[in-house]
Amino acid sequence: MTPKFSQDPRETLKRCQQALADGCDASFAALARALEMPSSTLKYHLKSLNIAKAKDLLAEKTPAIQPDYLESVQHYESGEISSDRLITIFAHEAKDPLALLKAHGFDADEWDLLGATSNMWHGMRPNDAGQLINLQSKIRVRPKQIRGITLADIDAFLQSYTLPRAPRKQTSPGKSGGVIAELCLADLHIGNSTADIEARAAAVVSQFIDDISDLDVLKIYIVPLGDFYHYDSIKRTTSSGTPLESSLLPSEMFETGERILIAAIDALADIAPVELIGINGNHDELLSYTLFRTLKAWYRETLGVQIDAEPAHTKHREFGKSLVLWAHGQIPAKRLQKLIYHDARESFGRTAYAEIHSGHLHSQNVEESGGVITRRLPSLTDADAWHQRSGFVGSLRASMGFIWDLERGLKRIIYVNI
Repeated sequence: MTPKFSQDPRETLKRCQQALADGCDASFAALARALEMPSSTLKYHLKSLNIAKAKDLLAEKTPAIQPDYLESVQHYESGEISSDRLITIFAHEAKDPLALLKAHGFDADEWDLLGATSNMWHGMRPNDAGQLINLQSKIRVRPKQIRGITLADIDAFLQSYTLPRAPRKQTSPGKSGGVIAELCLADLHIGNSTADIEARAAAVVSQFIDDISDLDVLKIYIVPLGDFYHYDSIKRTTSSGTPLESSLLPSEMFETGERILIAAIDALADIAPVELIGINGNHDELLSYTLFRTLKAWYRETLGVQIDAEPAHTKHREFGKSLVLWAHGQIPAKRLQKLIYHDARESFGRTAYAEIHSGHLHSQNVEESGGVITRRLPSLTDADAWHQRSGFVGSLRASMGFIWDLERGLKRIIYVNI
């Protein structure tokens, strides 16, 4: 369900001020009703803006989020532009080039950041990375010399994509009174030194099918938990530009990923309807999105197969009384655990059991905090050169699946060791 309220505290503040101007009482309860959002969410948003009491929102006491500041923009003959302005930004975004470009009104697909200088406003220091801060920010940008491929470009291409063959029209229907099956394929890193990754993935799917053969399965979720591909560009770099060693050409790598997921979907669709949940990683944000959009086109006429290709960094589903949120997991563990309260707040309130499934670390770990179980899932891939040099070796090669009862929550965990 899509929330009726913004997830940006700055937008919440503006709406609160408008509600007060329209005659709303200066209380959290009244404002929450006016904004149609949970009172706890409202308090969380305002706390991130250093607003502790509802009465502080009154016009004469509202904190100055945008103090008077002489902003300037300068153009150069070379086409470069310098921008000097006061920006309001989350603390953890202060060193993020994409966030700085956005705060100054520049499209990251069209402009390159050449340099940036930021000064904390009035000596303010954030208490945590999720707090909004004011910065005096100066940046210099130039138009991209060679425009890269964007997610919008991929969407435009695939809207008119003609399939080389017609996929099947019908999958096995779901059964009544059954369970939900979830198969996670975390961090395959197709294209690194693992030569038999396709065979390993096929073995996982085959074993998973054997392990659920005794169950009445309503629906099956396949979740590539990010870093499905090892690199993201023709230059064999990650999404952020880090160069990597690879055993495959880009075309070979991409086609291997296609074969793995098409084989998995086709095999599991003989049992029950299938939904693939596409999660991007820090290695392959563009390439994995391209794969998921390709699969969406491939199966667009197939009943019983759904492909969630939206480029969101977290996704979640409710399985009866259970909630599962998926994320790649490249953020610190404490922030990872908070994602479910922010990204799936309404679902969390409706369900009795909640888990976060993530990868990134190529090893297993389970933590429980605040009624939420956070699982780090293992990978099928071997350690690449960087992991070997850094000593991150020795983890078991495996994938994990989960069986969910609609009333009782998690019923079974399936381990497939390679």
